[in-house]
Amino acid sequence: MSDKDAILVLGSNGTALLRLEQAGGGPPLDYAPSVLPVRADADGVTRERWAVGLARLDGAATYRVSRTGNGRMRCDCPDTTYGRAKRELRMCKHRVAVRHLMQLCERMTPMTETTAPPTNPRDDEAARIALALAQPFDPAEVKFKPQTISGSRALAVPYVDARVIQDRLDDVLGVMNWQDSYETLSDGVTVLCRLRVRVGGEWVTKEDVGGPSEQPDEGDRRKAAFSDALKRAAVKFGLGRYLYRMRPQWLDWDAQKRQFATRPVLPGAAAAPAAPLQKVRTVLERVLAFQQKLVAEALIIDGALLTHVVSKLGPQIGHDPRWWGQLEAERVEAECRAFAQAARGAAPQTPGRAAS
Repeated sequence: MSDKDAILVLGSNGTALLRLEQAGGGPPLDYAPSVLPVRADADGVTRERWAVGLARLDGAATYRVSRTGNGRMRCDCPDTTYGRAKRELRMCKHRVAVRHLMQLCERMTPMTETTAPPTNPRDDEAARIALALAQPFDPAEVKFKPQTISGSRALAVPYVDARVIQDRLDDVLGVMNWQDSYETLSDGVTVLCRLRVRVGGEWVTKEDVGGPSEQPDEGDRRKAAFSDALKRAAVKFGLGRYLYRMRPQWLDWDAQKRQFATRPVLPGAAAAPAAPLQKVRTVLERVLAFQQKLVAEALIIDGALLTHVVSKLGPQIGHDPRWWGQLEAERVEAECRAFAQAARGAAPQTPGRAAS
């Protein structure tokens, strides 16, 4: 079977169907394609990048075609022929047809250089959580401390209190979806923090260590080690990571008052008011909902709209997901509508053999 033996047609209800010609010259078989969630193999490792279901309209059979990260396509039908050492001799018609379907979808997806494969819903949730956690903090919450003092000058570095980290975890995850535990190491002063967050029903753990401060009170020094460990572990989930990328500022230092003589300022976009987390989630979720609608209409492959929006508005958001909250929802929706209109215009309107 060749790619030309698979054509895309419109069903009676306007949905896209994949028509496969039979090798023996019998009547063609129509299949309804659908995006399926990826599966883990027997060893618990998820090697699939995407999976497509092919359901025969006569109800006789439903087949599952998937592709692994190394490019190998698999089908659960009995048509594949194997030789010695399980070497594949003939690819089944379902895999050939799905490969052709993917090529058709790529041609029907406008204004994108590449088309992403269907994504795992758990990955979408993880991306939304990572996006919200990495949002810049309210500038009023960001403070500065001297990292190095040289005469009348000091190197100012930004930081936030542990309370700000806890508030962000509560806002994004909910109070029941994150946990922290601490362990004092053998030196008696260094503290290890294990920070766990729940994503898609699974717990993810990251850890880091913190050290005591130089405060005169021993209790305050020990408490600072716990706070430092929490903040360092949280950075591994993206919280406040942008603060570490800021260029250091050398400022005048008042040694008598032990403070900066001039107030440090946040540079550029970090000084702008922080976008509400709800707005960040709303803008991204609108794009994902619009994308799923187009996927359900068999116009694009999952991930194509998100790729397009980033490519079009990337210069405005700096290709950095932390700035999604700075985009106007109306502008994003307008870009989605224009994309959908172009996709519908590229789709075949009448039954017939698609271009190969």
